[in-house]
Amino acid sequence: MRYIALAPVALLLVVLAACDDPNAGLYDPIMREDTVQLAVPLADPEVPTALDVSYATSPVRGRFPELVGDAEEWDVAIRRGEGELLFVPAGVFGFTNPIGGPTTAGVTAPMERALEEVIQAPTDSLMKSDTSTPIVGDRVYVVRSRATAASFSGCQNYAKVEPLEIDVEGGLVTLRVVGNARCNDRRLTEVD
Repeated sequence: MRYIALAPVALLLVVLAACDDPNAGLYDPIMREDTVQLAVPLADPEVPTALDVSYATSPVRGRFPELVGDAEEWDVAIRRGEGELLFVPAGVFGFTNPIGGPTTAGVTAPMERALEEVIQAPTDSLMKSDTSTPIVGDRVYVVRSRATAASFSGCQNYAKVEPLEIDVEGGLVTLRVVGNARCNDRRLTEVD
């Protein structure tokens, strides 16, 4: 008698197991990849001098901070240091988030890893928002965007960045950028 009562439950479990998950992929990261060339100011007026990894306004791209349309619409600038190029977060310049408060744009120290090994953005404590970071070849960085108004609590995006070419003399750097367009999602790789 007990087995007969359990038969409908077992049948229901079999039917549910056969159904596809209607939410499958709904919360997966939205990965975007691009190559961006940036320059220090005045090195080449045709090449942008800052990187924007916020997907609220556009895909990852270079920005010209000196232009009104790009002013404060970027996360890290490229500047020249003593014999090196630097990532300089927007906070060094005293910028604020578009939704208010000090900018959350930041960059990690160089990591000795392959780009594919970086599968998630590190904790906020490892993101520098107020100091410059040297751009070193054969290293990977994670950049966090400023907080934009794309979500109730503000939207931050994360991207892993690999310098492909660094020309200190010419003031140019070419970066491979792989970012997640999903708000506040630290994952930096596709879901299997």
